[in-house]
Amino acid sequence: MKQNLRSIFILLAFPLMAVLNGCDRDPSGPDEPLPFVRLLEGQSVQSNLLSRAISYAVLLPPEYETGSDHYPVVYLLHGYGDNEKAWYQGGNIKFYADKYAAETGPVIYVMPDGFNTYWVNKYNGNYPYMDMLINEMVPAVDAKFRTLSDPSQRAVMGYSMGGYGALILPAKNPDVFKTAVALSMSFRTDQQYLNEPQWVFDSQWGPVFGGIGASGDARLTGYFKEYSPFHFFGNPADPALSGQNYFIDCGDDEESLSETNGSLHTLLRNDNIPHEYRMRSGAHSWDYWHSALPEALRYIGYAFRQQPYPSEGIAIDPGPSVEATRITEMQLPGDNLAFRVVVPASYNTETKNYPVIYILHDRMAGNEEAASQNLISLMSKKSDCIKVTGFTDYRNTASGN
Repeated sequence: MKQNLRSIFILLAFPLMAVLNGCDRDPSGPDEPLPFVRLLEGQSVQSNLLSRAISYAVLLPPEYETGSDHYPVVYLLHGYGDNEKAWYQGGNIKFYADKYAAETGPVIYVMPDGFNTYWVNKYNGNYPYMDMLINEMVPAVDAKFRTLSDPSQRAVMGYSMGGYGALILPAKNPDVFKTAVALSMSFRTDQQYLNEPQWVFDSQWGPVFGGIGASGDARLTGYFKEYSPFHFFGNPADPALSGQNYFIDCGDDEESLSETNGSLHTLLRNDNIPHEYRMRSGAHSWDYWHSALPEALRYIGYAFRQQPYPSEGIAIDPGPSVEATRITEMQLPGDNLAFRVVVPASYNTETKNYPVIYILHDRMAGNEEAASQNLISLMSKKSDCIKVTGFTDYRNTASGN
């Protein structure tokens, strides 16, 4: 009986072994390749400097899958309180990257998690975020993806806190990044910094630049000045003046940030530091930053091609010239300030009062005549009444505007 049971067990074992052995063979043949995914979420680099993993996302160009080329890189920086998901969620970067690919060429976009670091090292050395990004993340990205590693082929673009990061990373690391695109840059002039409410200063600025609990000039720590564009741009030996490309864009409804960005533009202009500056209608929102992307990406494309950006912008046809009889040359009494007044075509045939538009300019000396004529002609296509800056005794109902 035992012998019969042993025989039955052996007979049953043979089919079982056959089934197990068959598991080693894939009847369907080789594994199918995984589909190409352009947006790679959940990437990370293990940082020794920060003793933790730092998350980032990557958007690859469509050409990446089938070719072997290396590509320029744009690092996209988020704002205060956001993370590495912001640019592909609220920012919809894939849509804009594809729509304006003809302007930029194929590009790799990298979106790191910057926490609330303002993209710099903490003043006390406890959290050297900028060192991590420069010395650990950039090399890791270059090793993992087919990137062009020359500084001229790396740009940084960011909004709000990321706008400051987009400025400061190339400014302090010209051997890594050549191009900065700062959208609604969140920073402060010295006076704004001194006027910050204490709780705002202690929660947002002091932990990064030092001086928690301080007021008055004590807030202007040496570390703050070292990383303030209102200070380092004034030093001819600073790395920020190494030939970087600077593009600054801020909405006119940004309240304090409009003042900050406008003041930085004035400083750069007065010191003859090349840059592009835009102020358009809008506030601190993705709607505004989306509207900034067409030209921002165009600017990056020129930088990657190492071509000068057409600073005069796109030429506008001013339309037909305004007849000379509608333009009056005037000059302030006792002053050399000359100005022009343009009246509507109906001015001499009607007795009604007219609204007034004052036009202030910021153009170079030497081309006032042509620039004024172009402006007058252009505005005449939109309005029936133009008035150039200055004083006049012409009839009007809005003399205070």
